[in-house]
Amino acid sequence: MEDRPLDERVRALETEVRRLRAERDRTFTLLDRAGIGASHLTADGRIASANAALARFLGYEAHEMAGMPIEVFTETEAAQLQRAAIADLLAGRRESFDFEKHYVTKEGRRKWGHVYLMSARFDADEPDFLMAIVVDIDPRKQAEETVVRQNVELERGTKLLASVIENMPAGIVYFDREQRIRLINPAARQDLGGPSPEMLIGRTPGELFPDYAGLFASILGPCLERGETYQGRDLQLPQSIPIGGTGFADVAVVPISSPEGGIVGALFMAVESTDRVEKERWQAETIERLRELDRSKDEFLGVLSHELRTPLNGIMGFTSLLADGVVGELDSRQADFLAKIEASTDRMVDLVDDLLDMSRVLLGKLDLLPEAIDLDEVVHQAVARLAPEAEKKGIELEDRVPSELPPVWADAQRVDQVLRDLLGNAIKFTSTGGKIGVSASIQDGSLRCEVADTGVGIAPDALPYVFDRFYQADSSSTRVAGGLGLGLALVKSLVLAQGGLVGVQSEPGKGSTFWFTLPQCAPILAAAPPAT
Repeated sequence: MEDRPLDERVRALETEVRRLRAERDRTFTLLDRAGIGASHLTADGRIASANAALARFLGYEAHEMAGMPIEVFTETEAAQLQRAAIADLLAGRRESFDFEKHYVTKEGRRKWGHVYLMSARFDADEPDFLMAIVVDIDPRKQAEETVVRQNVELERGTKLLASVIENMPAGIVYFDREQRIRLINPAARQDLGGPSPEMLIGRTPGELFPDYAGLFASILGPCLERGETYQGRDLQLPQSIPIGGTGFADVAVVPISSPEGGIVGALFMAVESTDRVEKERWQAETIERLRELDRSKDEFLGVLSHELRTPLNGIMGFTSLLADGVVGELDSRQADFLAKIEASTDRMVDLVDDLLDMSRVLLGKLDLLPEAIDLDEVVHQAVARLAPEAEKKGIELEDRVPSELPPVWADAQRVDQVLRDLLGNAIKFTSTGGKIGVSASIQDGSLRCEVADTGVGIAPDALPYVFDRFYQADSSSTRVAGGLGLGLALVKSLVLAQGGLVGVQSEPGKGSTFWFTLPQCAPILAAAPPAT
């Protein structure tokens, strides 16, 4: 010990303490400017002082932290580790420690910090205080934890994707930039006859199937070179190795890009469609055969109708001669029989004419001669022609079509045929005392004509089919009326062929209203003089 007086030695020590504290304050200030936390700890693990950086890190004011034990800022396990480190420093067993731990902020948030503990000494024998330096590593640790989570999720997603690809019923093949197979799932191997992956990995389609090298190159090339997606339906592809059988598949090829954006490969997906292709081919062939049969039937009907018309003309001619008394005067019984023959012949002629017209429609040979016509005149003639038949049944037949309607562009003979069919149909299914009315009006730029009756009506389940060929509702009234079921089908065909529409509203027991539309004439067309 020095022989200096005690008061001098005390003053010297106080001077040294002030120097050390000033040095400490300068160190705290420098660390604070660098954003590094620093604190002076007492031997019992309490904060003696802290700089502003550490206070900001933990969410306190610096003066609030004075006297607080380290457990306030540290989780239990980390606090125990730090207490043990302080004990080793105070015992002189270590001069410094450093470790990473979670700090707890004033708001209760957990933050990562890297703490450095060291002792400061006045002399070689006895420590004076402990220094803790804290570096904020929370952003780095958060980033590391995020990367770990992402890696776990990526691994999980990769395993899930691998499982999905492995178990998908569609064939999947991954090609690299050189068009070499790098992955192929069991479904694709099964389509190729079940070869092992070793036979396929690393090889190109051209090496495996030389005959299909061009096809695969045309599909994979644009995808790998320019990132073009490909979709193809019912492509003929090889189905076996090494036999080389073929089948059909729906194919999709999509480019696979790296995170940097460059194309690294192509995913080839194929769904086997051989069964569907063969089924569709069989269906197409069957439909074509049925169409051919239908055409043959239509041609047969046309020929048959034409051939029937010839003997009918003969019957009609000789019946007319007999009625005129060419072979002698007929008694009342003979005249009655002859009238019945004439009626049956007329009915037969109507049926044959319907067959001929339907045959022309089906074969696309229906001739139309459209012109500007006045519908009221055509209606008037049709009503006048069928009035005797309606009167004979005790049915009131009324013409309600106004004369001031604009002309329509249509074939007058075919419009007359439509009206006669609709009126005849109404007379058939209207009982004695009933009413039939024909009306017309302009709707949506077209002229709409309606034939309404108070007859038996049509059942709701039959309405969708009344315009079908050979359709007859299954009722006693239709059986009595007879017919081939061609009249309404011809009505629809004749109206549609002239640019119109056709329909029906009906309720059983309350009658039916059949309607059709025809296009109006353009003003200049309606005013044009007739051709000479």
